[in-house]
Order: sequence, then structure tokens, then C-alpha cells
Amino acid sequence: MGIVRIYGSCTALDMVESLKQYLSIVGRTMEMDLIEYTQDGAAVNKKSISHIDVIRQFCLNHGLPLGVCDTLYKKSTEMDDINLDSDDIDEIRQF
Repeated sequence: MGIVRIYGSCTALDMVESLKQYLSIVGRTMEMDLIEYTQDGAAVNKKSISHIDVIRQFCLNHGLPLGVCDTLYKKSTEMDDINLDSDDIDEIRQF
């Protein structure tokens, strides 16, 4: 259908208003024609999605690299000692 390009910054309500204006230009409405809204999970996007009554989907491709980076590069903290008793060890060995 198209992309609404936003130059600079905007609020969540500005994003929703831009989307409404674009849909109006192409002869559509949010209420009748918008089924789903996908975005990358940035704070302003999360807020904008609360103003739209549609199926909501966060882009999984944005979350995957963040998870990998956190796993590989985030500074780890010391773990507490894990105390296992003999019953725990026997249960682990069964697997």
C-alpha cells in the first residue's frame, strides 16, 4: 500500500494522525481498511499502537539482534553459587 515517511521526530499521536491522513489520500480509513499494524518496538511506536484498534505485531527481526547482542556482549554479573542436593543431582542424571 505504501510507506509514510516521517522526517525528524514525532509523538505517538502524530504518527497515528499521519497514518490517518495517508489512508485518506489513498481512499481508505483506519476503521474500515486497517487490519494490522507492525512496528519495531521503539517507545513512541509502542505508545502509538495503543491508539489504534487493530491486530498488533512487533517486528521480530528487531528483537533478534538485540537478544543476540545481549547474550554475547552484555557484561555478566557473578552468579550466586548453586547448591544442589543429592536428590537434584539424581534427577539431573535421569535426563
